[in-house]
Amino acid sequence: MAINRLVSIKNPIINAMDMAALDHDNHLPLFTQWATEAEMEIGSYYQFTRQWALLDVCGCTAAPIPCNAVKIEASIIGNHMDNCCGVFGNILGTDGPFINPIIQNTTGMLVIDIGSGDNSNTYGQVQFHVQNNKVIFDAKYGIKQITLQYIGYELDCDGFMQVGENHIQAITEYILYKWCSRKRKKSGADLQEMQWHYTQWDRLCAHSRALDAELTPTDREEIAQIYNNPLAGRGLFLGMTNPNSYGYGRTGNY
Repeated sequence: MAINRLVSIKNPIINAMDMAALDHDNHLPLFTQWATEAEMEIGSYYQFTRQWALLDVCGCTAAPIPCNAVKIEASIIGNHMDNCCGVFGNILGTDGPFINPIIQNTTGMLVIDIGSGDNSNTYGQVQFHVQNNKVIFDAKYGIKQITLQYIGYELDCDGFMQVGENHIQAITEYILYKWCSRKRKKSGADLQEMQWHYTQWDRLCAHSRALDAELTPTDREEIAQIYNNPLAGRGLFLGMTNPNSYGYGRTGNY
């Protein structure tokens, strides 16, 4: 896996504007939209970061989920922003086997009643769903606030998405391709230029994915089949190395 720092998506946008000899201010919204499309097409697990947000609840509806959110990892009722990382980490680490089915479920939210003077906690669950980027509860529970742990895009100080440094060239070529295809009347030279930028975008997009070590669906399926193969996968490994009451497996004597 390549180690690439995150940079603002404005870098490939400015590069494309400079190559097309365009004004930076007039075309920024359009180029930002094209750059976002290119980044979503490239995709990269390594540009997401774990983040937390506090949402206010009004009736059955919570405040909108942050726009940079990609997936809700966990959710707890109440305000836990003072030590959100520690709260989620302690709960998942200490009582993880018992509450992971609740806290990582997309339709259930965890309720915690922390015991006083001891280390015992009581857990419950309330039902919710996500609609129009908002958390909506199935009933009015009298909830005032909820704390979310989610995976999302990293943003710069101006609110622009941050992308992998190795994605800059690919995004630049995609913007230039879209700019060339935007022309209404294209000459033969314009068509050749548009095809050139598309070819470069297609090549650099695949190259960026390779640098990110992003697995294709076919690769993931093949790995899953190898992992779950009863004759050569994890099951055979456990059977050969773990002793059991029937006398099979290693016993530690050799």
